[in-house]
Amino acid sequence: MKLTEYTIDELILKNEELQARLSEAEEALNAIRNGDVDAIVVSGQSGEKVFTLTSADAPYRLILEEMGEGAAVIKSDGAILYCNHRFTDIFSDSTQTVIGLNLISLVSEVERLKLRKFLEKGLKERITGIISHFSSLSENASYLNISLRPLPAGVEGDICLIVSDVTVMQQYQDHLQDMVIERTLEIEKANEQLRELNATKNKFFNIIAHDLTSPFTSLLGASELLVENLNLLNPEKIKTLVMILKEASKNGYSILQDLLEWSRSQTGMLVLDPGRINLRDLIDEQIRNVSLVSAYKEIEICSLVKNDTYIFTDRNFLNTILRNLISNAIKFSNRNGKVLISSEVIGNEIIVSVKDNGIGISQENIENIFKLDNKYKRPGTDNEQGTGLGLKICHEFVEKLNGSIWVVSCENQGSEFKFSIPIEGGQFI
Repeated sequence: MKLTEYTIDELILKNEELQARLSEAEEALNAIRNGDVDAIVVSGQSGEKVFTLTSADAPYRLILEEMGEGAAVIKSDGAILYCNHRFTDIFSDSTQTVIGLNLISLVSEVERLKLRKFLEKGLKERITGIISHFSSLSENASYLNISLRPLPAGVEGDICLIVSDVTVMQQYQDHLQDMVIERTLEIEKANEQLRELNATKNKFFNIIAHDLTSPFTSLLGASELLVENLNLLNPEKIKTLVMILKEASKNGYSILQDLLEWSRSQTGMLVLDPGRINLRDLIDEQIRNVSLVSAYKEIEICSLVKNDTYIFTDRNFLNTILRNLISNAIKFSNRNGKVLISSEVIGNEIIVSVKDNGIGISQENIENIFKLDNKYKRPGTDNEQGTGLGLKICHEFVEKLNGSIWVVSCENQGSEFKFSIPIEGGQFI
């Protein structure tokens, strides 16, 4: 069974089993070294044998040869004085013994400095560590748990060394770690989506609580004055109140339109329907739609887009983008200002620019101007109000058309909003 086929719980269980076996082997070896056992049962090919430890060398040597770990006695410089067969199997590519060789020369160069430090510490105290080992018989590295302890004075050799192959356990741990990292990234992504949804919810609540309340307050106030004082008001005062009603209605409608478009984009109700569009005609249509507002503020809107500029994209999405950018340009332009709309083809993309000479935006606010949780919102030059959703909608819609949007601006020097989209055949999101 491959590692990738295990679940996280199964990997954790396998890891615990391997660690328990390793711990049990080390405890048995410690008991032998410390003289804490009176007899040993050794299981081999010929069956089980019981040895008392009153006899001297034979049982110990048999135990060392039968054990699954590599064992060796070495000098402080790494020279191997004695080792069992398992130790030879781990560090040699042949059956030839490694006794007489230097342990440091048997490991890869990248691990030699680490092993030297292990030996230095092993002369003074018991230590345990893991090194990687490369064999010509395998393409992959194996991982070895090395346990060292100093030998008492008068005993041949300086350090007792026990080596366990923990490659499988390390693979389980690595795979488990990879799965944890993958799940962590998934959780972080989900948390980010939740934060965005929460920001959307808060934005809607703020709009409903404040922005949408404001025009209705004006409507109620002006209409109440008209109803209660209609016979007492002169024509000029009535005209003023009617203008207030008109502006409040327009404001409320604009806010509702932004809310509707935003909610539809968030719920996936907007479906792309691309087709061949004359960009100049679409821009002229938007200029006509805002002609009353631009005339009231005495703002000139000039389109430099060529008549034969065609693109293949979604008409409604592009209409919404242009409407918001042109309306914003008027909103933040001073009286007698100018709005310039132009386009430029670069490669397989068209870049559309909406430029004004209005009040501009500070560099600090430019960085976050397209973010939903951005608190930057300011009234227009005639105190026009808004939701702050317009630019966010532009950003979302341009991305859905597989394009990008950006702004160049300086305070009191105007702003230029630009967006790029494919001319035709774009991969829509």
